Amino acid sequence: ERERERERTMTTRTPAAAAVRQKLLSKGIALPDIHADDPKEVTNKYDSLKRNHPEEHRERMESVRGTKEATELVVMFNAYKEELQKKWEATKDGEGRQGRQGRQGRQG
Repeated sequence: ERERERERTMTTRTPAAAAVRQKLLSKGIALPDIHADDPKEVTNKYDSLKRNHPEEHRERMESVRGTKEATELVVMFNAYKEELQKKWEATKDGEGRQGRQGRQGRQG
């Protein structure tokens, strides 16, 4: 119940966050868009912002603190992380099978 109330009161984008977003976009800084970008794009844009524009990153994160947008960013990061994990596991499993098949083929 408490979680539902918190979710209901969280705003998607506050006027302050919108102003910071517009300011950074006007500087030509690519920002993650949780509504238009896929999880990989969100993560890459966030990483680029953090690495190449640390002050703007700090300002942006402060502007979305406590909003639904901040929560949605975390959801997107986790979705991309899960996607990478699944790809890694599929690749690892595929290499393991190929290695076993290759050894069996040489023995027979």
